[in-house]
Amino acid sequence: MEQPKTFKDLGVIDPLCEACDTLGYDAPTPIQEQAISAALHGRDLLCMAEPDSGTTVAFVLPILQALMISPQPLHSLILVPTSELVLEVSQVVENLGTAILVRCTVLIEGSDMAMQQTALRQDPHIIVSTPQCMLQHLEHTSGFSLRILKYLVLYGADQLVDLDSGPILDRILAMLPPKATYLFAATISDKVDSLQRSVLSNPIRASVSTEQTASQSYIFTPANQKDFYLVYLLQQRPGQTGLLYTQKRATAQKVMRMLQYIGFHAISIHGQLSDGARLAALNGFWAGSWNLLVLTGAAGQGLRIPSVDFVVHYDLPDGAGDYNRRVGRASVGGGGTVISFVTQYEVEAWLRIENGIGTRVDELEINRDEVMLFDEQVMMAQSVAERALSP
Repeated sequence: MEQPKTFKDLGVIDPLCEACDTLGYDAPTPIQEQAISAALHGRDLLCMAEPDSGTTVAFVLPILQALMISPQPLHSLILVPTSELVLEVSQVVENLGTAILVRCTVLIEGSDMAMQQTALRQDPHIIVSTPQCMLQHLEHTSGFSLRILKYLVLYGADQLVDLDSGPILDRILAMLPPKATYLFAATISDKVDSLQRSVLSNPIRASVSTEQTASQSYIFTPANQKDFYLVYLLQQRPGQTGLLYTQKRATAQKVMRMLQYIGFHAISIHGQLSDGARLAALNGFWAGSWNLLVLTGAAGQGLRIPSVDFVVHYDLPDGAGDYNRRVGRASVGGGGTVISFVTQYEVEAWLRIENGIGTRVDELEINRDEVMLFDEQVMMAQSVAERALSP
C-alpha cells in the first residue's frame, strides 16, 4: 500500500513543515496534495473544492514558501468575500508564518481607515482584504500601490462574483502587475468561468468533489404557520446542530428570540452585527454554546461553518447555487438533512430551484395535528419576540 504523502513530500520546506506539525496538520488533504505541488512549481491554479477540505492551507503554504525564498514587502494579496473570512484566513497566515515573523495586514469594512493606511505604510508581506476595501485603498491611500505584487489569491471566487464584486475586481486587476494567481471556488458557474479565463494563465486544475449525501425534502406550509412547523422539527432533533436560513435580518432576529424563549440554544448572524459580535456568535456555535445558528443568506456567504446535522430553509434561497452550497454544509461527513419550507407564495420559486439542481425533491409527510400541538407555545413566543424587537 502506498504510504500517505507528507508536506515534505510535496516540496514544503522544513520550517513550514514544522509549523504544520505544531498546528496539528498531520498530512496533506487531497486538495492540498494537488494544489501545493503545482503552486510550488510556479503555476497558476484553478481549485474547485469545499472550504472545509483544507483549501486555505493549500494556498497559504506556497505563498509563505515563496516569501521565505525571496522576501519582499507587499508580496501577496488575498481577496475574499466577507470580513469574517478575512479574519479567518489571516489567522492561518499568521499561525503558519510564525517562524518567519510574517507581517499580515487585514482590511475589512467598518474598521478605522486611518489605522488601515498606517498598517499599509508599514510594508506588510501579505494583505488579506475584501475587494471593496482593497479598491478603496488603491484609489485613495496616498503612496500605496501593488506594483511589485508577486501573488494574487481569489478565495471563494464563486461568492465573490455572486456578491456582484465583478466590476470591483476588474478595477483592482487593472492596477496589478503580472503575477502568479490562484483561484479557489466551491462551485463553478458562468461568472466563475469568465473570471478564471481573464485572470489565469495556463492554470493547473485541482478539484475534490464532496459527495452530497444529505437527504433533501420540503414541507408545504401556510406562510403563517412556518413557526409551528419549525418548532415541531426542532423538537424532533434535540441536541443536533442546525443552520436556519432566512432572507431578512428582522426575520432572523425574530426567529432567534422566539426559539430562545421556548428554550432552544439559538443565536443569529446578520449583516448589521458588528464584526466582533458576528465572530462571537460564530465562535460560540463552533464551541457548542449554541447548537442552532439562525442566519440570513447574505451574512452566511463566506462564513467558515463546520458541517451540521441539518439545514432548514425557513425562507427559500435565491437560486440553485445558494441551495447547493447549503446542502453541502449538511453533507460533509455524510448523513445530514436539508428541509425547505415552501409556502403558497413560493411554489414557482421552488420549482425553479428544483429545475436548477436537476432533481425533484420529495415532500416530507408530517401529521398536521401533531404540529398544531405547539400552537399556543409558539404564539406566546412570537409575541415575546415581537415585543423584544419593537422600537
